[in-house]
Amino acid sequence: MSLIERALGGVVFGKRSDWIAIEGKVLASKKHSSRGSASGAVNQMEYVVEYTHDGEAKRAELVQEMGLNAFKMIDPPIGTTVPLLIDTRSGKVKFDVDDPRITNPMRRDKVNERHRAADEAYKRALNGE
Repeated sequence: MSLIERALGGVVFGKRSDWIAIEGKVLASKKHSSRGSASGAVNQMEYVVEYTHDGEAKRAELVQEMGLNAFKMIDPPIGTTVPLLIDTRSGKVKFDVDDPRITNPMRRDKVNERHRAADEAYKRALNGE
């Protein structure tokens, strides 16, 4: 669930979502698409993920989420347990890209958080704290 959805209690544009956290296992992956970047071509991946919800094992096809300048998540290897979100109303499943187990450490917002923390530590060290 995005920060906006969380702030609004899951209601965005008149739709109510009831996302809950679950886990799944990556069973297979393949290239979904390629995009050009300053450092060359980047492959966006597609996955078959198996998860259990309400006692029933299910499978879903999920695509690696992209941001403007980088992937929002890492490329999880086959066999990896991954964090997912499932909408209990619609049954839609997606990766929980805010979970640190799969968050890309180079996501702009995560890099900015690290820079802010480093700046604060620097100031504390300078002031003898």
